[in-house]
Amino acid sequence: AYASDEGYAEISLPVLSGAPLVDDLEVSLAGRAFRYSSFGSDTTYKLGARWRPVRDVTLRGTYSTAFRAPNIEDLYRGSTDSFPSVSDPCSAPTDPVIAQRCIDQGVPAGGNGDVRTQLRERLGGNPDVKPETAKVVTAGLVLQPSMVRGLTVTLDYYRIAIDGEIGELGAEVIINGCYSTSAPPKYCNLIHRNADGLVVDIDDRNLNVGRTVTAGV
Repeated sequence: AYASDEGYAEISLPVLSGAPLVDDLEVSLAGRAFRYSSFGSDTTYKLGARWRPVRDVTLRGTYSTAFRAPNIEDLYRGSTDSFPSVSDPCSAPTDPVIAQRCIDQGVPAGGNGDVRTQLRERLGGNPDVKPETAKVVTAGLVLQPSMVRGLTVTLDYYRIAIDGEIGELGAEVIINGCYSTSAPPKYCNLIHRNADGLVVDIDDRNLNVGRTVTAGV
């Protein structure tokens, strides 16, 4: 379980109307503050504007920030096992960089001879994940030609960038991230081995794994 407290405020301000090239101008502001027992406090906001230079044409746009709090499953789903098709790079490493990283993890020099083609992967929730955050931009054009009663035509653009998406890295990504000769071994602490250097499991529980950007009209 978790608890949350939230509050928000919105205001819409008519700025100008009935002026040359400003039939109507309005700006809007919104803010939200929240505290979650599972990850702490933060804020989001939105800025918007609507400008109608002439009666038949309206331009509108917004810029906002957003978040998605991790849910019960993201945080507390029980651990389960999977056995994906991945092999241990420390079986018989020939690349000296990989060989050294294997030794640093307690694998005997020359490799551990592990011939398994499937390794145990641990899946589940993670109480340390943080919220997903996003930045959202929209822009639009509205045409309401007075010569055609009841006709409205709209064209809108949107761009949404989500950071810190909650999900699983995948066993192959963890293996490659640890032993790739071109990447730092930042995933090696997710690979657990026994005293003989054999993989006991790969910790692939939920993390804030990446970024997604989508846009369209």
